[in-house]
Amino acid sequence: GTVVAMADARWNTWADCGGLDTIVSVSKDNGKTWNYTYANYLGDNGDAYNPWSTTFIAPAIATDGEKLYMIADLFPAGFSTMAHGYPSQSGSGGFDSDGRLMLRDLVGDTHRHGNVGEKDAYLHMATSRSYEFYLDANSDGSYTIRRASDGSAVDGYGVDAMLNIRSADGSVNTHLFKADSPYQVYPTNYLYLTTSADGLSWSAPRLIPAKKADESAFLIGPGSGTYDAARGNLIFTAYSYNRSYESQKTCLLWMD
Repeated sequence: GTVVAMADARWNTWADCGGLDTIVSVSKDNGKTWNYTYANYLGDNGDAYNPWSTTFIAPAIATDGEKLYMIADLFPAGFSTMAHGYPSQSGSGGFDSDGRLMLRDLVGDTHRHGNVGEKDAYLHMATSRSYEFYLDANSDGSYTIRRASDGSAVDGYGVDAMLNIRSADGSVNTHLFKADSPYQVYPTNYLYLTTSADGLSWSAPRLIPAKKADESAFLIGPGSGTYDAARGNLIFTAYSYNRSYESQKTCLLWMD
């Protein structure tokens, strides 16, 4: 008798960017009464449209009868497939050859995110600079930032299971996908997978390294996924977008 529904929390905008989050509602009595939660929420710049905010968009949900699986598109601050801000970029899938999230150090960059008149300069910088760090998973669910050159750990920062980054001296307390993070992810979209037993409390995320380098975006098809009980597969629709060729392709994404 449980019904679970999800949607974009678009606050005060029609745009596909600028601070959207994911709201999930749950009914335990076949839809008579409901409770809700913000399953994906970062809250940068408040609960209102801002072109330089992070964006969760177009969630899709499926269940194997015991657990809920939800995938949403996550864009770093200021990026989206359309509308305002910066366009999602090709050139990298955002992960290294071992499937680890790539990062770059923002120290020393002269063009700052969101400054008026610096859009092209910032976009060039974000795509052309070397991503010389990566996020390494720890056994407790947290992460360590490491140098790609030798695997050594970066001192002074900690990243928790929700991808929040904090500095040891307390001066930094933000999220890796927000504009004020000292380490930046590659400026493209990411598939953000979370799970739940009841629809109201959700797990720490896993980022799915499915996007190819020549794709401007690889996006989940919003709506409901399917469970193939015979094979034990969860199946979601997805689509790739290549801005250079103005082409889109539909495809399937599945998990064993």
